[in-house]
Amino acid sequence: MKSKAAKDKQEQQEYNSRQLKGLRVMHDSKSLDTGEEIILTLADSNVLDIDGTTGKIRGINDDDDVLENVNIAADERRLHAQKEILRSKRPLYSGTLLTHSLTYLLTRLLTRLLI
Repeated sequence: MKSKAAKDKQEQQEYNSRQLKGLRVMHDSKSLDTGEEIILTLADSNVLDIDGTTGKIRGINDDDDVLENVNIAADERRLHAQKEILRSKRPLYSGTLLTHSLTYLLTRLLTRLLI
């Protein structure tokens, strides 16, 4: 009788690139270092396919599975949150500065043309 460790080792050896067909990697190549070994796991996803507008269940979600590294994903979420915080602190662009600048430039241009 094989031990659990021996069974796990055999299962790992049987897992190959053919079984990875159809899987996507969530991260872009910039976040992955060449030659570095990274552990990828299946990303969380919804089991049910829910319509975004009505909220009704359309059926089973049959999207392709996505692989992610939890550390890289956490870093990406943190970076996105920091960008959102910085964006929320900036004043909203109202367009008045552009309008005033264009009015000033047009006035100067017309003044020079008429003189």
